[in-house]
Amino acid sequence: MSLKKFISITVVVSLVHILIHIIQVQIYSGNFFSKDFNTIAYSIYMPHGTRILFFLIYGFWSIPGMFLAHIFTGFHNDGFIALDLIMIKAILISVFCVPLASLILRNFFKGIKTTKNLFIPSYIISLTLLSSFINASLTNLLRLVTKFNYDLDRFLSEFFGYFFGDILGVIVIVFMFLILKRIFLTSIEKV
Repeated sequence: MSLKKFISITVVVSLVHILIHIIQVQIYSGNFFSKDFNTIAYSIYMPHGTRILFFLIYGFWSIPGMFLAHIFTGFHNDGFIALDLIMIKAILISVFCVPLASLILRNFFKGIKTTKNLFIPSYIISLTLLSSFINASLTNLLRLVTKFNYDLDRFLSEFFGYFFGDILGVIVIVFMFLILKRIFLTSIEKV
């Protein structure tokens, strides 16, 4: 891969992830919809959808862009004020949950190693479930064992919130991508 292509992938991945994160924050804050919708939107974490989507499109080449985007968006979360060890661990968990899940799944999906098209429904579903589980587990363990959050009673509710929020975010982003791709390809074929 050329340096120009690497830089362009990194820039595209970073900018789109940051944009989706900003939209997510705006929806949570009530700037787009009513307060009733915000409670529903809180359960849909769209940035995990971008992690999955860009990994499906670019594979492991999406990691640098995701890393830069997570550093940028990490400073917009309430709990993080500085780039400290806890923030770095949280970023690493977020960035590497999808590649780690993919490495695990490659042992179960033998054809994935040779195919260029990773948009196979069973693979997308498995990747989503496993990466959401990894992200929810490790993030909540990090919160539990650090000074960031000592509350053991919230562990399971936070775990399921992360898990289902990530899954719903993947459904929204990947389906939106597939629908837009189909519309775009259909409009090109008509021309």
